[in-house]
Amino acid sequence: MNLLEVDGLGVVLDGRDLLEGVSLTLAPGERLAVVGPSGSGKSMLAAAIAGLLPPRAVQVHGTIRFAGQTLAAPSEWRALRGRRIGMVFQNPRRSLNPLLSIRDQVADVLARHQPLRPKEVAARVAGLLEDVRFPAVLSNALPHELSGGLCQRAAIAAALAGNPALLIADEATTDLDTPTQAGILDLIDGAAQARGMAVLLITHDIAVAAGRSDRVTALESGRIVETGATRALLNAPRTALMQGLVAAARPPVPPGLPALGSEVLRAEGLSRRFRLARGGWRGKHVAAVEGADLELRAGEAVGLIGPSGSGKSTLARMICRLEQPDGGRLLVMGEDALAVPLRGFAHHPLRGDVQLALQDAQGALPPRWTARRAIEDPLRLLRPALGDAGREQRLREAARLAGLPETLLDRPAYTLSGGERARVGLARALAPEPAVLVLDEPTSALDATLRSELLDRLDALRRQQALALLFISHDLSAVARLCDRAMVMEAGRVVEAGPVVRLLAHPKADCTRALVAAMPVLAS
Repeated sequence: MNLLEVDGLGVVLDGRDLLEGVSLTLAPGERLAVVGPSGSGKSMLAAAIAGLLPPRAVQVHGTIRFAGQTLAAPSEWRALRGRRIGMVFQNPRRSLNPLLSIRDQVADVLARHQPLRPKEVAARVAGLLEDVRFPAVLSNALPHELSGGLCQRAAIAAALAGNPALLIADEATTDLDTPTQAGILDLIDGAAQARGMAVLLITHDIAVAAGRSDRVTALESGRIVETGATRALLNAPRTALMQGLVAAARPPVPPGLPALGSEVLRAEGLSRRFRLARGGWRGKHVAAVEGADLELRAGEAVGLIGPSGSGKSTLARMICRLEQPDGGRLLVMGEDALAVPLRGFAHHPLRGDVQLALQDAQGALPPRWTARRAIEDPLRLLRPALGDAGREQRLREAARLAGLPETLLDRPAYTLSGGERARVGLARALAPEPAVLVLDEPTSALDATLRSELLDRLDALRRQQALALLFISHDLSAVARLCDRAMVMEAGRVVEAGPVVRLLAHPKADCTRALVAAMPVLAS
């Protein structure tokens, strides 16, 4: 008997079919991966199965049966969510309660669905957090005090707390470094095997689907275009969609390295410490970054890799002057950037020389701002001498460089797909014509095709525009494809640095070896 049966599922919004005629089954303990390009309906399918679609905004037809029960009323889904059906979302910060500690959030799920005594709840919470490698010292922290990777680990612990029969993982490991990603996927696989738990894995990473699923279903424009056993489907894809996704997951190495120009950025001994303000560790300091050195030349791409919480994003924020270092030196275009007060740096010309493209393109853009306004905003602030005509010309050039069609410029951000929002974020960062572009996990939320397109675009930018790139990523294959050199961070320190080819082929540090060993690979 199948645990989940979806028959002829359709979702209509404003007369537009978001899903059409989707049918699939899932047996107890089976792992089904749903793949497809951005905007194909993968997350919409996951939301429909979990009963999370807004009833007044969309029309739903077809049937969803779970353990033989046809689900229709919201009360029927509420009785199953968290207990029989667990769900892990792509953006953990939006699924976690910002006012509750991590420990309390996992405990809340346990107390709601299982009759346990307080001591039993505390023990189970500690065990769940340990299973997902969440540091016990941070269990009293609030979500905003944690890195994205740590938030995702907490969300997965909460999803597993109710011992669900079905776990829906919607890009659950997108924001995690490779060892943590492998560990979380191992945990999900182990839980599925031990409990007979079925897994619906929504992913844009074909290599993850290859190693973590029994069957694969491909979606395009809301329809299933191909489905079958994982190995057979990936070895001999029949549709153009799957052929493209598989090809994009095996990217060619770009020919040659560009000639490098003069030094555009130098960081020496940058450090940042944070004071813990909660729990038994109140008053103690944690070194987020300790003595980091970095040099970037025009046209160079340097990868910054490391486990979640290793200090990569904090270092990037200091380089962009969004975070004040506790010590060290930072030179941008030969000028001492730390000599400018942090509050005054937003309007300083050096701000335009170092730009940041954020990991969460959706969270970084006000939802009702048009793409035009988002790209124009830094030009008004940092390049006021351009005038209206010059600003419009620069805006269109930035959109062209980012691969953003002009037809999307006047659309609000909330109407754009994830890939389109990522292009708006890139165009916004390129608009002031920076010398250095800092990219914080730019490919993590993109499917294989969009990821390949973005890497090609970034490589062209640095070659043609002599743009220096600091590429922060847990995707080692992307770092290998784009970057000349790489630095590895662990616990706030740079533990290894060197040419990418050498570093990935012959890693010296334990951290680097763990990252390389955990890298998901799609076999040829």
